[in-house]
This record gives sequence, structure tokens and C-alpha cells, in this order.
Amino acid sequence: MDSERSSRVERAADFSPRGPKSDSCANPLTVLVVDDEPLIREVTTRVLERAGLTVWSAATGAEACELFRREDRPIDLVFLDMDLDGEPGVDVLAALRRIDPDVRVVMVSGSAVDLLTETNPYGCHAFVRKPFDAPALQRAIAQAIVAPASRR
Repeated sequence: MDSERSSRVERAADFSPRGPKSDSCANPLTVLVVDDEPLIREVTTRVLERAGLTVWSAATGAEACELFRREDRPIDLVFLDMDLDGEPGVDVLAALRRIDPDVRVVMVSGSAVDLLTETNPYGCHAFVRKPFDAPALQRAIAQAIVAPASRR
């Protein structure tokens, strides 16, 4: 992880659903939200932007990989739906890891999260169950940023 990205990850502890706790987040964490449900993408994006984070969103794994590859600024954290329409989230995770083996990922699902939180077979940094609220996003971000970079 480069020093600019590392610094942003360290400052992400200032994350709050109501916005940054201080002005120290001049260079906020960049998050990619990947979900095939437009409402989930929009709400998640809005909550994270209100918290002072930079947010990109994608509806498909291919779109997510393209954004992940082409952005001038590295994406620090990915919120990834486990069950994208016709595309398992774990396949998208594998593709993202081919681009950046140290990608930090929060898996999102409406089911099966309890089992995955115990076994974590995909090496994710955190899990969030749908439906979720701003505090659940805050906990997931906090868990993901303090976890070791590579969970593979």
C-alpha cells in the first residue's frame, strides 16, 4: 500500500455516519459500492458521501473491475454484494484481487452472513447483512480498515 493510501486508511478512523469527526480527512477514503440493486447502491453511496468519503458505484462485476483499474485515485475499500444478478460476488472478489491482492473488502448479503462471519472462507475484512443502517456501515468500515491488508 502506498503512503498516500496508507495515510487515508489511518485517518478513516474519523469516519462517522454524520460526517468526519475532524478536518483531518482532507483526503478521504475512497470506497467502491458494488450492488445490482439500484436503491441499495444509491442509499449506501449517500450515507458514505455524507460521512465525507469519496464513493464510486457499480452495478456489475465488470463495471467494478473497470472502475477499480482506471481510477486515478486508488480505491481503498470495496462494499461488494455477495449475490450480484447472475454473478457471484466471490468471482468479482477474485477479479479485484487479481488487480490488487491487498484490496480491502466488506461483503454485503441478505443471507448466509452468520455462517460466513464464523468461517470467512473468502478472506473478507468485514460482513454486513441487508438491510443495514449507517451504524452497521460504520462498524464494517472500522473493522475493515484495522484488519490486516491481505486476508486471502
